[in-house]
Amino acid sequence: MLNHTRPAVLAAALLMTCALGGVAGAATAPTSARTGAGAASSSSPSVAVAAPMKRTVDVRLTEYAIEMPLRLSAGPTVFKVTNAGGMYHRFEIEGKGIEEELESGVDAGETKMLELNLEPGSYEVYCPVRGHKKAGMFLRVQVT
Repeated sequence: MLNHTRPAVLAAALLMTCALGGVAGAATAPTSARTGAGAASSSSPSVAVAAPMKRTVDVRLTEYAIEMPLRLSAGPTVFKVTNAGGMYHRFEIEGKGIEEELESGVDAGETKMLELNLEPGSYEVYCPVRGHKKAGMFLRVQVT
C-alpha cells in the first residue's frame, strides 16, 4: 500500500520554503549560509522584521531663531541641523524622558545629525548657548 501523505507533506513544505524564501530568506542570511548542510535541520523558518523608517527633519539655526516643523510623527527621527547663521549654535531637545543635544554644537555653515526615537508628546527644542534661548531660539514641538 502506498503512503500518499508523505509526498503531499513534502510538496507543501517545498511550496512554503519557496514562498518564504523570497520574503525572509534573502534578508536573513547569505545564500551560502542558507544552502549549507545545516540548513535542512532548522526547525522553524526565519522571518525578517523590517526596521521602522527613519524620518529626516530639517532644522535651520540662525540668529536668534530655530526653523523646523512644529508637528512631527513619532518614531525613529534624524534631525539634520544646519547652522545658517554667522554665530556658533547648539541644538537640544527635551521631553518624554529625552534630553539630548548635539554634543559639540554647530559652527556657522556646518550641518550635523542627531538621531532619536520620539514618543508621542510635547517637546522643547532650543539652543543652550548662554542667552540664545531667551533671545528667541526656543520652540515647542508636538509629536503624534
